[in-house]
Amino acid sequence: MEIEGSARDTVERGLADALIVSGTGTGMATDVADLERVRSACPRARLLLGSGVTLENARNYLAIADGFIVGTSLKVGGKLSNPVDPRRVAALAKLLVAADVRRL
Repeated sequence: MEIEGSARDTVERGLADALIVSGTGTGMATDVADLERVRSACPRARLLLGSGVTLENARNYLAIADGFIVGTSLKVGGKLSNPVDPRRVAALAKLLVAADVRRL
């Protein structure tokens, strides 16, 4: 089944409150085309990105996604096993505030 059908089925039959669209693995960026396809198939669903959001690519997703699940890119050196880097968190928060992200 294509991503659109899976998304529609999850929302309509599974009664999902939101959909998480992820990249191919931890820390891997979500394909913008996949996110756009899910948004088109489920225009009223809340869409969350489940992997690969970084300060450098977050702007690519702001117009499409309703929220981000961010982990790896906010760690020291961008490594999952490292502690959270407050500077990375502050930089991403600043970008989101500047973009006036308040949809959720």
